[in-house]
Amino acid sequence: VRADFPRFLDDGRGVDVGRVLGSFQDFQTEEHAHPTDGTEGGSRHVIDMNTDGIIDAYSTRSSGDDGGYLTGSNTGRFGGSETRGRNTAFAGFIKY
Repeated sequence: VRADFPRFLDDGRGVDVGRVLGSFQDFQTEEHAHPTDGTEGGSRHVIDMNTDGIIDAYSTRSSGDDGGYLTGSNTGRFGGSETRGRNTAFAGFIKY
């Protein structure tokens, strides 16, 4: 448990259902996207990864109809439903 966060057992709340005392969970990053855009000269270049893991890239010129394109590429999905550090399950007790 060294360098791990303690995460107390669910005890019927519906979070971490089926988790047992002493079990380990590795870190996880919640699924998300990072849009990127840039402007150079008279053109605008945009690269955007949407929540489905698809990268859309396109370029538009400031004048005229030439030079635009749209492309898609599947980068694969990764991540989970929450962001958490490495943790070990403990029972939480309050002593009066």
